[in-house]
Amino acid sequence: MWFLFTVLSDLGFLSIVLNLKAGAAATLPVILLNPVETSRIFAVLSLGGAADQLGSTGLIISYYLGDNAFSILGGTLVAWLAVFFILAFLLFRRQDVV
Repeated sequence: MWFLFTVLSDLGFLSIVLNLKAGAAATLPVILLNPVETSRIFAVLSLGGAADQLGSTGLIISYYLGDNAFSILGGTLVAWLAVFFILAFLLFRRQDVV
């Protein structure tokens, strides 16, 4: 799954297709649902980089989220971790440790 997100993120395929077909507003949920893209933007913003260094996805994030981008991206990453930890707990809670 991470490989798929990385390939799609690096090619910018989703961003290009959605911008051409549905507009920039439709790209925002796709960016937030892609943990690779979200962590890439979060890392650049946390190191003091500007959104224009991130290409079209960074510009979309900065336009729609503005100054709240850092906290929203961080919350999205925490939500990704929480969901998968809960799913792992539910999946493995009935299995024997031995």
